Amino acid sequence: MRRVVAATCGAGLFALVLVLSGWARGESEEGKVKIGVLDIIRAFDAYKKSDDLENELMEEVKSFSVRIEEEKKELENLDGEIAMLSLESERRVELVSKRAALAQKYQAVGQEMQRVWLAKQSNMLVGLYDDMVSAVKEYAEAEGYTLVLKSDAKDVRGGTPDEVQLRIAVRPVLYYSSMHDITDDIIGVLNTKYEEEKKAAAEQAIPTDLPEESDESQESGVATDVEEDS
Repeated sequence: MRRVVAATCGAGLFALVLVLSGWARGESEEGKVKIGVLDIIRAFDAYKKSDDLENELMEEVKSFSVRIEEEKKELENLDGEIAMLSLESERRVELVSKRAALAQKYQAVGQEMQRVWLAKQSNMLVGLYDDMVSAVKEYAEAEGYTLVLKSDAKDVRGGTPDEVQLRIAVRPVLYYSSMHDITDDIIGVLNTKYEEEKKAAAEQAIPTDLPEESDESQESGVATDVEEDS
């Protein structure tokens, strides 16, 4: 395990040397280097869109759970009816066959829904990550950042040795000054854009054209006004 961690750290140091050499060249050519660091896990957690999408997915899971309970109750009822019949009963044979077919059907539906949810979860994460990259690009270009690095401030302790090793391996930045932390700014960009998107979607959902009154209704209104005046 030590050799794997050492190899990982060694590869990271080699990459860091290349990056630093690139920074040096960039500074000599451009005359200025501005570096930002994003705590990507904290940004994901604070991004309101991630909560909304997760809640939508959980509502689907909850709805399916209700359906599963109904199907489970149906199987239990069949079990109760089967238990009351003799082994030679034709009705018992019929119900046993029906129960086996239903159980197979429900299992297949459950497996399909699990596949669908996993695919939706993957697509959700990809979409959120794309939003993150887009927000970083927009912010970095506006504020003149040369480079933005990804970090994860969560503790690497806890979990199995493999999990700890993975956390160490995927953490690209070991230390940075708070002056380079742009996490709060990126969270602000993400949530502002998301609120604008929701507002635009809500406005599109509201019909803007009111139905015009027919000639008959207008004439009726005029007649009523005349009667009131008289």
